[in-house]
Amino acid sequence: MRTPRNETPDWVTAEVGFAAGSHGTGVAYADVALAGRSRVMRVPFSVQSRGSESRAVGYAALTAIARALRGWKVERVRFAVDDPVLIADLGGHRDVPASLVMPYVHLRCALNQLGDFDIVEAIETDLTQRARAEVALNAAA
Repeated sequence: MRTPRNETPDWVTAEVGFAAGSHGTGVAYADVALAGRSRVMRVPFSVQSRGSESRAVGYAALTAIARALRGWKVERVRFAVDDPVLIADLGGHRDVPASLVMPYVHLRCALNQLGDFDIVEAIETDLTQRARAEVALNAAA
C-alpha cells in the first residue's frame, strides 16, 4: 500500500552490523525499528574477492540491507553503521578507488530507490560481533 502523498512516511532506523570472509561471502544484520517494534533482519551478501577490502564489504552489506528494506516497502531509512569511511564516502563527494566504483554505484542505486535516507555513525554493535562470529564459523566448517 502506498502512503498518500500528503503524508510523509516515518523514518525507520536500521542499526547495521556486517562481516565477510576472505572468499567474499558475508552476512549483514540490521536491527530495524519499525512501527514501534524492533525486528532483526539477516541478509546474506557476496562481494568480489579483492582480499575482502573493508570498503567493498561495507558497500555490499549496505546494498543488501537497503534492497531488503525496500522489499519491506520502507521508504525513509536512517542507517547507523560502525564504519566512518563508509559514512564519509556516502556523505561527501569523495573519489573512490577504481576497484570500488561499481560496488559504490550499486550501493547508490539501492539507496536511491528509497524515498530518503541518512547514514550516521554507530558504535560497534552486537550485530557486528554476531556477523563476525557467523562468518568465522562458516569459514571453519
